[in-house]
Amino acid sequence: MAEKHKILIISWGVFPLQQAMSVLVHNLAKELGHDSVVVVGEKSNVAANWDSVPYPLYYIDAEIFGISKGKEYLKWLLLFPTVNRIKEIVEAHNCTSILCPFPDEFYLAVSYLVTKETKLPFYPWFHNTYLENRNGIKKLIAKFLQPKVFEKAEVIFTISDGLTEYYASTYKSYEFCTLVHGFNIPKQIFKDFSIDISEKIRFAYTGSFNESCKDAAVRLCKAIVSDCKYELHVFGRSAALNLAQNGIPVESMVIYDFLSEFEFFEKLQFCHIMLLPHGFNGAWSQIEFDTIFPTRTIPLLFSNRPILLYSPENVFLTNFFKVNRCGFIESSRDEVCILNTIREIITDEFKRNDVIFNALKISQKFDVRLVKQQLFEMLEIKRKT
Repeated sequence: MAEKHKILIISWGVFPLQQAMSVLVHNLAKELGHDSVVVVGEKSNVAANWDSVPYPLYYIDAEIFGISKGKEYLKWLLLFPTVNRIKEIVEAHNCTSILCPFPDEFYLAVSYLVTKETKLPFYPWFHNTYLENRNGIKKLIAKFLQPKVFEKAEVIFTISDGLTEYYASTYKSYEFCTLVHGFNIPKQIFKDFSIDISEKIRFAYTGSFNESCKDAAVRLCKAIVSDCKYELHVFGRSAALNLAQNGIPVESMVIYDFLSEFEFFEKLQFCHIMLLPHGFNGAWSQIEFDTIFPTRTIPLLFSNRPILLYSPENVFLTNFFKVNRCGFIESSRDEVCILNTIREIITDEFKRNDVIFNALKISQKFDVRLVKQQLFEMLEIKRKT
């Protein structure tokens, strides 16, 4: 009988934070269960009120003397105490391997050092590029840390095939494997979806507002609010604030605070069209724009609503939608072209239902049960080699 796995996940973002990485870690840890996982992450002041935590969860207090300003840099002073604390957790729970979701170089460094001292198998899980997307002093740290991490890793997981392909072609000496975002995918039955043009057409903007989508999100939302027949629903007050600061009138938005999972999907289904903006350019490196696969994509795929992907040509996300025919794609910066694609979604019932059906089908790839199975299979392979 195979020895049981006890995976230690070391992550900056953990429950109850609502950022993408925190949700993915929480989803995976819940599926792995109490006997197979331990989670360590950074303490936050967010109230834990949106789900249960059926697994061991430890917090690292990264504030020195209660100072939150500059914590991103000051917490490096806690590097070795943090390593020692996590080594105690490893011993207390008899952990058998370490999984570290990135991006956060502090916890990547912690994971590397814990691995080095405990001799446990190490599996970094890159959600973004690292060295390619850093500047200044962070670039110098990345030049030192990334090769160390790659050398120590049994396998280097990435969040998407696009990132895997890039890394495998750039760093040929290492083994890379895609481990996708894991969600609890509901058993959805496809239903034809009609749009009643006698009422306002409601557009859903979900997810964060950052450099990965900033320019595209502003351009797309400006086009929508320019037409009085359209209504922009924004999920998350922070995203709405950022949109407002970039020229989207607050009075043109219907804004939702944090919602429970049930409430979120209920409000999502109240909307007619799902928005998925992907950055054309910004402060990040081009390879980052080429390879990222936003976490917000997956709930939209199983929303039973048409997705409008506003994204440049020839990036991984656009190619994913083209291959799987799971959304309407617009790649022009011209507002007229954006509005024409919106009209196509509203009027072309056959294509609209075709892309909804395809989206529901491909969403099954992201079922957290499959992610767990793939992770265990890889751990077993590496245990036997």
